[in-house]
Amino acid sequence: MADAGETKSPESKIGEKKEKIKRPRGRPRKKEKAKEQAGQMRSYLENCNCGFQAAFGTRRRIEHSPVNGKEGDSGKIHEEGKVDDERNRGRKEKNEEEDEVVEELSERTKTAGESETGTTAAGTTATVEGKETTVPTEAEIPAGDKKREDAGKVSTEDATGTGAESTTEELAVVRKLIKDLENKIDRIDREKISLEKEMNEMREKVRLERIINEGLRRDIELVKKERIMDKNRMNELELVIEELLEKGRDTLGKEQNVENNNNNNEEKESVREDGAGEKEEGELDIENSEEENNNNNKGGGLGNIKRDYLKVMPEKLGEEELEWEMVERKNRKKNIFIRGVRTVGARIKEEIKGIIKEKLDEAIYIKKVRAIGGGLIVELESMENKIEVMKKRGMLKGMNVWIEDDLTEREKEIQNWLKMIAEEERGRGLETQIGYQKIKVNGCWYEWSEKKGRIEEAGEGGFRKFRK
Repeated sequence: MADAGETKSPESKIGEKKEKIKRPRGRPRKKEKAKEQAGQMRSYLENCNCGFQAAFGTRRRIEHSPVNGKEGDSGKIHEEGKVDDERNRGRKEKNEEEDEVVEELSERTKTAGESETGTTAAGTTATVEGKETTVPTEAEIPAGDKKREDAGKVSTEDATGTGAESTTEELAVVRKLIKDLENKIDRIDREKISLEKEMNEMREKVRLERIINEGLRRDIELVKKERIMDKNRMNELELVIEELLEKGRDTLGKEQNVENNNNNNEEKESVREDGAGEKEEGELDIENSEEENNNNNKGGGLGNIKRDYLKVMPEKLGEEELEWEMVERKNRKKNIFIRGVRTVGARIKEEIKGIIKEKLDEAIYIKKVRAIGGGLIVELESMENKIEVMKKRGMLKGMNVWIEDDLTEREKEIQNWLKMIAEEERGRGLETQIGYQKIKVNGCWYEWSEKKGRIEEAGEGGFRKFRK
């Protein structure tokens, strides 16, 4: 039972030192740590020599200590154990030699007991495999057998001395390692169950989100279709309203013409009935009525249905459109639009200030400048600056620089319509003057009303009166 408690050789110490040097720094990984623990358990099983068994690896292969073929703590024969290390093989051979020596000694003691009364000259006894046998004296044992017996005694003393003490300690360490491994396995199983639970919850969440997204997508498509259908209905209604307005205008014009003709015919008939003596007076009445009609056409000519510009009058805005329009006009209230300035970059503000100061003799304070639509939109600090600039902008004539008001699209539409009125009325020989959202025809001002969506007579007044 040779060297269970013997000290390690220098070669093995050097090998262990090299393994320690090769080990990487830091905390080992789980796989490496498990491998290291398994190696420690194998070394303990090899050294304890007690028949203890343990399972290693994913295949749960059973390994045991070098006491092969004997019953361990489990009470079973370990036939599957294999020892691959060279030291274990040497120990196995030594154990077999010791077993042979013990068997030979037991045979000799049996033969000696049969020939004698059961006692030897020395009177000593020995126990072999659970039976008391008489041990022969030293004189009767051959020299070779004596050496073998001495070797057996030494090995048995070593096994019973140091081997027994180390076995209990190593068994406790092995049991502790096995318990740690079982705890780790339990913890891994619990983590696996929790992960599976989380995965199931995530799958359920993803499935619900997919259902919700599909429902939202369908709702959005339905809303889009409804909006398109509503837009088409609105376009159809606008066309119908325009047709009805045109028909109403035509009928009103015809009725007015018929009424005028009837009045003229009645006057003519009354003149004829008065007789020859009153003919001159009737002719004067007819001439006076014609002059009055002409004066009405000149002064209040905007109400005549025969005017072409009334057919293209801007449409009335809805409540929401009017609200947005008012907000946009308020944002552009202090802005002016300049065309003809070619300077760009950081010097643009100084260029604009220089032109207005030199030509208009007006000092302005510019808040912000941005380029748009072939010109520059200049935001001024105050409304007073803008009013003074707009008053004096005529002084820039001949410089290829133009200053205009920053109007919205709706304001531009109305101003263009007023220009159309002015051109047509000037063609009839009337005097016209255009202001902001109003026009003066033959001395009478007409102002555009956004709330009513039409132009109305405003009485006498200038630009300043209706500017506010």
